[in-house]
Amino acid sequence: MGTQALYQTTGSHNSAMGNSALYYVTTGSYNTGVGYNAGGGTVANSTGSYNTYVGYNAGPNATNYTNSTAIGSNALVTESNQVRLGATNVNGVYAGGAAGNGGTGTNLYYYGTISDLSDVRAKKDIIDNNLGLNFVLKLQPRHFKMLAADTYNDGFIAQEVYQAASELPEMFNGVIVPDDPEDYYYIDYTTFVGPLVNSVQELYASSSPLYAGIAINPNHSTSTPFLMIDENGDLAYSGGSITAQGTASTSTTTYDSGLFSLQGSSWDNSTTTAITTSFSLINKTLSTTSSRLEIGFATGTNGSLGMSQAMLTITNAGDVAVSGDLTVGRRLYLGSKTTGMGSTSTYLFVDDTLGASSTYIATNADGWQASTAYDYAERYESNEQLEPGDLVTADPDGINKVKRSTSSKDIILGIVSTKPGFMTGGPAPDTYPVALAGRVPTKVSTQNGHIRPGDFLAPSDMPGVAVKATEKGSIIGVALEAYDKPGQGLISVFVNVSYMGDKFAVGGTSSAVSEDIKGFAYMKANTQEVLVNHANLQGYPIVQLMPQGYVKGSYWVQDITGTSFKIMFSESQTADIKISYVITLPNVTEVPISDGTIGLFDTLTGQVTTQSGQPIAGPIAPEPDPEPPAEPEPEVEPAPEPESEPLVTVEPEPTG
Repeated sequence: MGTQALYQTTGSHNSAMGNSALYYVTTGSYNTGVGYNAGGGTVANSTGSYNTYVGYNAGPNATNYTNSTAIGSNALVTESNQVRLGATNVNGVYAGGAAGNGGTGTNLYYYGTISDLSDVRAKKDIIDNNLGLNFVLKLQPRHFKMLAADTYNDGFIAQEVYQAASELPEMFNGVIVPDDPEDYYYIDYTTFVGPLVNSVQELYASSSPLYAGIAINPNHSTSTPFLMIDENGDLAYSGGSITAQGTASTSTTTYDSGLFSLQGSSWDNSTTTAITTSFSLINKTLSTTSSRLEIGFATGTNGSLGMSQAMLTITNAGDVAVSGDLTVGRRLYLGSKTTGMGSTSTYLFVDDTLGASSTYIATNADGWQASTAYDYAERYESNEQLEPGDLVTADPDGINKVKRSTSSKDIILGIVSTKPGFMTGGPAPDTYPVALAGRVPTKVSTQNGHIRPGDFLAPSDMPGVAVKATEKGSIIGVALEAYDKPGQGLISVFVNVSYMGDKFAVGGTSSAVSEDIKGFAYMKANTQEVLVNHANLQGYPIVQLMPQGYVKGSYWVQDITGTSFKIMFSESQTADIKISYVITLPNVTEVPISDGTIGLFDTLTGQVTTQSGQPIAGPIAPEPDPEPPAEPEPEVEPAPEPESEPLVTVEPEPTG
């Protein structure tokens, strides 16, 4: 029916209605074409049978299809045994009446598969669909009845799906929202395939032992479980590793381990928020030979915290660092410097035997030792700005206060310490460690002469400065090194506060002489020298001689040292001669010279130098006087027979 309908057919049982319907069918049979050019198109399906084409230009896109159906304007089938509803621009196919309008809806049954056009050549603007468990877990499957039906259906509520999708940043096109608010929402269930696939992959990643996130070596085989979660949710494992965050290379030379965190949560009433606390463990790798284990702490309102501060660090060399207090329950055992091994017998502890009000740090070692500090000091307050090496005395204007000494008559308490080996009293403003015993650097001057090791030192009128002790008075200690430079300097001094009496320092260890030594020596007849030994003068002495009797020729003193000198006669005497002597220490360092200049006199050696340090003269033996004219010899009693020893050594007579 229609112009040129079945125009060329020779087959049987064909039906056509519409202009040019089934125009090219020749030998094909049992075909039906309804509509303008239905089954006639530009492609000749001349021999195909059992085909149905309804609609304008509905038909095949190739020849000789069998059992194909195309319904709708420009609907084209692409192979035999295919049904095509609508052209490629059709957005949906709806079956049944709207249930809200009194209809019951229509179930669409099919046998086989429903295919959707998915060729990449037909698509553009392709992007990933990242909806997964984050979307699926928001969905609520429902059982429901349509308004005009009595049987249950299964599915989703379109508005609920739309709300779930709108809460995520990822787009979801499975809900068809009507333009008219009074119209109905529809769901395209095929759009759920993508999120469901992603969800399965996420679950696989969290459960599969072969997935990259949780990889188990396929060679691992054991009948004993190595990882187990019990009924209480507790995790137990027989051993394991947290691997590095990467493999080192020339571009990235080190990788730390992954961070293992133990988190807690507490409620902050002031901010009405939950605060997360986290202790974390990590292996910090610095180089091929240096790593450290760190335990750190972080806090905040987010659920994923790193390590903001390392609280405990253990290096691969065994060094341990703690950023806070360290509490030891009983004893702290220390290591051996020699072996580097921890001791099992030497320890520190708090001795509270007498009770909590009487506690002391104690050790069972032989004692305490400071490697580079040597004095015992106690903290004292001062109103002055004291310096290490200052001599200090009691401040009359304070309580338990000290001040810098300013007089040779001051009673010295101690010396401001440079680096105490042991100190009592806690640090406080305007306090200073005062050395009371041991050795300590001390300010000194050569005002009273050069200082030699063993000299007693005394205060001076120079503030805080010690000098060589030459008279009775306060003693601060004993010099442990020499000092012969002009001006002030620092030397090591053994602190031994005491008092020097008329002759020797009481309580001191030095035998320095503080007054003249007087004594006698005997020159035997027929001898010309006598050696006199005396106490250590610790300086170059001045010796005065007075023979008691006539001396033939001249006499003098030579070979003077701090412990002896020789009395020399130019001629042998015919009788014994008694000689008295007086030994005095010089107390000047400058001497006038005959050329009108002033020389420097070394009280230790007797050497005289110019102001620039050039030697001028030293102690030398004088030339003998020329022999005087002969005089008649007085009559004297015969001298006793001389003893066989020509050299006599005598000790000085003590003086009060």
